[in-house]
Amino acid sequence: MKKIGLFFGSFNPVHNGHIALAKAFLQQANLEELWVVLTPQNPHKNAEELAPNYHRLQMLKEAFSTESKNIKISEVEFLLPAPYYTANTLDYLEKQYPKVAFSILMGSDSLESLPSWNRYQRILEFPIFVYPRAVNNSINSFHNWESVTLMNFPTVEVSSTDIRQQIFEGATSCKLLPESVENYIKTNGLYQKKA
Repeated sequence: MKKIGLFFGSFNPVHNGHIALAKAFLQQANLEELWVVLTPQNPHKNAEELAPNYHRLQMLKEAFSTESKNIKISEVEFLLPAPYYTANTLDYLEKQYPKVAFSILMGSDSLESLPSWNRYQRILEFPIFVYPRAVNNSINSFHNWESVTLMNFPTVEVSSTDIRQQIFEGATSCKLLPESVENYIKTNGLYQKKA
């Protein structure tokens, strides 16, 4: 079976940490492809803070345009009805691609909250590769979950929330963003104070 990894996220905006994680996941999980799955609206996040779907999708395409050809941008959740539950997306993908073995990339903070997710047991049926987050790098409570593998990756300090705040406060540049994404944000006036 073909091995494909899934990296779900709002990517609001996509940043250098996301790119580094995607490349590490591709390698450490021994994947043939990695699909970066843009979630239109995460049920656990505030919709008002999201840039429009189109802009977030374009930023993803910009960010990964010069990366591995084995990393694809997926719009699969745009085909599904809201709310956008990961378990529902996994159901859809398994039905559409019966000869693919999917695995999932997830931050330790997301893993910590996983029992509150819709049908979380379904998600645990898939291999989950977990990277440490600064907001929560303690995942000892999940050592009994056979599907969970801890990635060899430095703690991820950067967050899209912090980047949005920097831009909102008038930062002229952000070293945490790919240059193409930074230019896209400036050109389209995203995350800035309204005049």
